[in-house]
Amino acid sequence: MSSSVVGLQRWVSTTFAAQLSDGEATLRVALSAGGLVVLGVVLLVATLRWWRSTRPEAPVLGPLTVMDGRNFRSADPEVRRRLLESAREHQSTDDS
Repeated sequence: MSSSVVGLQRWVSTTFAAQLSDGEATLRVALSAGGLVVLGVVLLVATLRWWRSTRPEAPVLGPLTVMDGRNFRSADPEVRRRLLESAREHQSTDDS
């Protein structure tokens, strides 16, 4: 083992292996649990704020997703027209 690993082991054992009374151990566990609860609440609030700030894509943009596809770019004008019409029909059925 290298000397740095041995030094790290010695530091950890002297820092964290001290004898704790029952009260100190209970306090340390309670503070750790409380910290984890606070972290969980912060993550929950951040997730809810992010989730509410995002908006679903408007159905009007449906033809744009069709236009982005490789099939649309390589198709002739008649097929392109049909692809766009089908996207618009899909959009109108979603609205009703």
